Amino acid sequence: MAESPSQVDFYVGNTLVLRRQVAPGPFDIRNFSFYGGARDVRVVIRDALGREQTIAHPFYFATQGLSQGLHDYAYQLGAVRDDLEGTDGAYGKAAYSAFHQYGFTDALTLGLRSEGTRHAQNAGFDAYYRNEALGLVSLHGGVSRDTERGNGSAVRISYAFLRNDFNTYLVLQRFSADYAVLHGEFTPRLPKQDLSANIGYTTRFGSFGVGLTRLQLHGEPVHRTGLVSWTLPISSHLSINTYARREWGERRDTQYFVGLQYNPSIDLNASLTHQHDTAGSRTTTMQLSSLVPRGEGVAWALGAQRQESAEGQSVLVTPRVQWNARYATLTAEASHLRGGPAGDTTAYTAAVDGSFVATGGRFAMTRAIPDAFAIVETAPPMAGIRVYENSQEIGRTDASGRILLTNITSYATSQASIEDKDVPIEYSIDKVHRTFSVPTRSGRVVTFPIIRVRAFTGHFRYRAGSRVLPLEFVMVTVTAGGRKFEAPTGVAGEFYIENLPPGRAHGLTEVDGNPCEFTFEVPESDDNLVSLGNITGCDAQR
Repeated sequence: MAESPSQVDFYVGNTLVLRRQVAPGPFDIRNFSFYGGARDVRVVIRDALGREQTIAHPFYFATQGLSQGLHDYAYQLGAVRDDLEGTDGAYGKAAYSAFHQYGFTDALTLGLRSEGTRHAQNAGFDAYYRNEALGLVSLHGGVSRDTERGNGSAVRISYAFLRNDFNTYLVLQRFSADYAVLHGEFTPRLPKQDLSANIGYTTRFGSFGVGLTRLQLHGEPVHRTGLVSWTLPISSHLSINTYARREWGERRDTQYFVGLQYNPSIDLNASLTHQHDTAGSRTTTMQLSSLVPRGEGVAWALGAQRQESAEGQSVLVTPRVQWNARYATLTAEASHLRGGPAGDTTAYTAAVDGSFVATGGRFAMTRAIPDAFAIVETAPPMAGIRVYENSQEIGRTDASGRILLTNITSYATSQASIEDKDVPIEYSIDKVHRTFSVPTRSGRVVTFPIIRVRAFTGHFRYRAGSRVLPLEFVMVTVTAGGRKFEAPTGVAGEFYIENLPPGRAHGLTEVDGNPCEFTFEVPESDDNLVSLGNITGCDAQR
């Protein structure tokens, strides 16, 4: 509640995420978002006299769960694809899948789900509870029926909490041997019991983590794993990563890992790692690589690995080059292994990867498209204009004024922009940034209109009996081609108007309270600046 006109500052933690002016009376703040975890939310109300009122309470942000009154659901029918890796696209039995979740309160979300075929089905529930002080707790349960395997059941409980530099995660899930899930050619192996627990903490001495897992598959002994990790940023370019990993079960093993990560620039990465286990195997790896460009460009990588084990010593060298060209991606790589089981071996690989797309009446050949794409074009076509996707340079437009963006994420909001400095000075651009969204496995044309600026100058004058006087310091409304333009006049009646269409034009203003009209011709011209001379209008003494 604001008692007088006030400024409202809204903080999540110590980050200002909203500032606005409010009128006296009640106000609310809705639909704010932040990354996960517990944060202190503060509302600071400051009135015109500088008096402040602070309202604070804890809030837990989570990606799971719904606000009160919201639904999230999907009901689907289809068929199971049996051959995921084949090219024939073989589909088998008909199947269905459905879920529906509802936010009963801001803290509690409940839902139901089911999937299956004619011969096997499962159904269950989902529950999410978000607590400002405790974090997020979720519970999932299900039962299944299979005409061949019988009935089964499953349950999953998880807990997550994140606050500032501390985080913890716990999950326990159990599946009966006969629990049936919707699957294709390969039946997934569900664990009899799977327990995982992780705790992490970040200090000025680095980030520490401890994790424990206990996994038991049906018909197999229990397998336990413990992991202790430490990451220390030495500078903005250099960091150390280490971990120790211990396995208990049929196989007992301890592994130690030390890694050095160096990023001298935004597009160059170097790493050096060493791994040792109790079986006596030692592996040292060096990697030097450049960033793979999102658009056109060249990337390279050079890797070298030295391994010592009971079988002997080997050295592997792997250089690789990738060229993202306009119409395809070309890669070449080689590997040389010295001291391997088959002796010294060398292998070479070369590949060309591309695609052909069509959308909005435009066709193009380009690099491989993993999800969705967009064609950016200028109208009229203009070559050599730099184009950016989400602030990253992709390349320049071709002779047809187009460039294709191949890494668009479907259903997400993407932004395309062009470099206005590449546009000649005699042209103007309405917008240099455009946002858009594309469905999966689809494309969209994003057009940037570029208008050539044609300027017209001259002098407006009017008659006063036998005299012709300049029309100074008034606003003349010019109508041409069905559009209206405003032309303020200056000393001696001089005016300046941009982009008048050719043909007859009509001007209108007032002189001493009386309307004054002008009629003149706008010529066809390719010049950037055209003089229309002296344009004389009404007689002010009539």
